[in-house]
Amino acid sequence: MSSSSVELWQTFVDAFVSSHEGIHRNWVVERGKYPDSAENDKANALLSALSPAQRETLANMLIDARSGGIHDTLVVLHDRIAMNDATYSERGVAMRFMPHGFTLYQDFVGRRAGDPWPESRDA
Repeated sequence: MSSSSVELWQTFVDAFVSSHEGIHRNWVVERGKYPDSAENDKANALLSALSPAQRETLANMLIDARSGGIHDTLVVLHDRIAMNDATYSERGVAMRFMPHGFTLYQDFVGRRAGDPWPESRDA
């Protein structure tokens, strides 16, 4: 398979890595509030009662929960691809499956931890 099929795997995983924090740090820690709307009133009341250290802890908890959800999604997606001999493709390029010998979710965890992409293993 071509290097672009490996790059598709890498950009696919990295898209999840880059979105794992979402907006929580900005809204909870930096701004200290969610956008002004009736649906956010309770959350904003809670945030206004918290110290900066407590808001940092809450943001970390929200980020961990979001990352856990992404991880679980990648587990299901990976298993469905593996069990059904399925493929994912973009613009006619089929994503190479496990080009580094790791699952989608293992690569997500590694990349989130700052690990570089390893060399692709031969198919």
